[in-house]
Amino acid sequence: MTLKKEKQVIAKTSSVASVVTSVTAAEVRASSQAEKKLQQAEAKVAKMLAQAKERGKKIAEKIVARANNKAGKIAEAAEKRKVAQAEKAKKKAEKAKTAAEKMVAKEKKQYKVRNWAEYTESLRKRGEIGIYLSPELIAAWQQVEKKKVVGQRQYPDSIIEMCLMVHSIYRLALRQVEGFVRDLLKKMGYGNLPVPSYSTICRRQAGVFVGQSLDYDENGQIHIALDSTGLKVYGEGEWKVRQHGYSKHRTWMKLHIAIDVKTQKIVAAKLTTNSEHDGTVAIDLLTGKTEKLSAFSGDGAYDSFGLREVLGENVTQIIPPPENAVLQPDTEKNPLPPHLKQRNDAVTAIAEKGRAEWKKDAGYHVRSLNEVVMFRYKSTFGGTLQARKFENQVTEVLLKCKVLNLFVETGLPVSELAA
Repeated sequence: MTLKKEKQVIAKTSSVASVVTSVTAAEVRASSQAEKKLQQAEAKVAKMLAQAKERGKKIAEKIVARANNKAGKIAEAAEKRKVAQAEKAKKKAEKAKTAAEKMVAKEKKQYKVRNWAEYTESLRKRGEIGIYLSPELIAAWQQVEKKKVVGQRQYPDSIIEMCLMVHSIYRLALRQVEGFVRDLLKKMGYGNLPVPSYSTICRRQAGVFVGQSLDYDENGQIHIALDSTGLKVYGEGEWKVRQHGYSKHRTWMKLHIAIDVKTQKIVAAKLTTNSEHDGTVAIDLLTGKTEKLSAFSGDGAYDSFGLREVLGENVTQIIPPPENAVLQPDTEKNPLPPHLKQRNDAVTAIAEKGRAEWKKDAGYHVRSLNEVVMFRYKSTFGGTLQARKFENQVTEVLLKCKVLNLFVETGLPVSELAA
C-alpha cells in the first residue's frame, strides 16, 4: 500500500471516529434531556394529582356540609311541625275539655207546653173552611151578577183571594179549585151562586192586593225581626241531585219575611230574585215605616250603614257587626252620625265580653222566631212556588203569609220552663 492510500484510510477512519463520537455525545444529551423531561412530567403529574385530590377533598367536604345543613334544616322543620301539632292538639283538647265542662255545668232547659187542649183545638180549626169563607164573603158573593157585564169585573178581589187560598192550602190545581168551590157552595145551600173559572182566577191573581196587619204594643210600638229564605220555582229534587248530580237548571226565589216578635205574625213580606241582597230589600221594606218601630232584629247580612240610617237612632238596632268590624271615627271635624252610635257600642261590647255574651244581653236570639215562621211556612205550603209568572208568585206568597197569620190567630202553643 502506498503512503498516499494509507493517509486516505487514516483520514476516513478519523472521520468515522469523529462521527461516532458526535453521535454518541448526541445520544447522551438526548437521553439526559428525555430523562429530565420525564422527571418534570412525573413531577407535574404528581402535582396535578395532589391538586385534584385536594379539590376533590374540598368538594367532598362541601357536599357533606350541604347534606348536613339540609338534614339539619329538615330535622328542625320536622321538630317545629311536631311541636306545632302537639300545641294544636293540646289546644284542641283544652277546647274540647272546656266545651265538655260547659255542657256539664250548663243544665239543659226543658220546656213543656201548658195549653195542649187549646193548641190542639186551634190545629183543628186550621182545617176548617170557615176561616176563609166568612159570612161577609158570602154576603159579597150574593151581590155578584150571574151574567158578566162586558168591561167590568164580575167578582170582587175577596172572592178571588179565597179561591187562591184554597189553591195554596189544599195544593189543588186551578181547575180542581173551581170544582171544589162550586161543590162547597152547593153543599152550603148556595148552589145558585156563580163560581169564577180557573182562567179568571189565574188572570186576576196578579192584581189581588194583599195587605199585612200590624199589632202594636201598649206603647203603640212594634219590634220586628227580618230574615229571608229560598223558594224553588222549578228544577230537580234534592235527592236526585245528590245521588246523580243535576242535569237541569234550577231556579230559586228569595222570600223576605218580617215578623212581629211578640205575636209571631207576618207584618211585611217581599219576593225577590236570589241575587237581591238582604240589606237592600230591608231598606225598601222599612223606608218611611219606622215611626212605630221600637226595635229591629236581623243577622249580620243587615249590617249596612244604609239600613242603619233608615232605622235611625231611636230604633233599637239588634244587628251583629262582622268579626273584623272597627269603630267608626268620631271627631270634631267628622262627627259620628247618630245612627252609627249603636254599632260602635256593639263593637265595643263584643270586644270586651265576647260575641256570645253580647247576643244574650242584646236579646239577639229572639230573631230565631223568624226561623220558626219560615219552618211553619214550608211545612204548611212546601218550599216550591206554584205560579210561574213573577207577578202571580208575589200574590201567591203574600196570600200564604196571610193564611199563616190566620193560623196564628187560631192559637199557638204556650211553653213554660219545666221545674
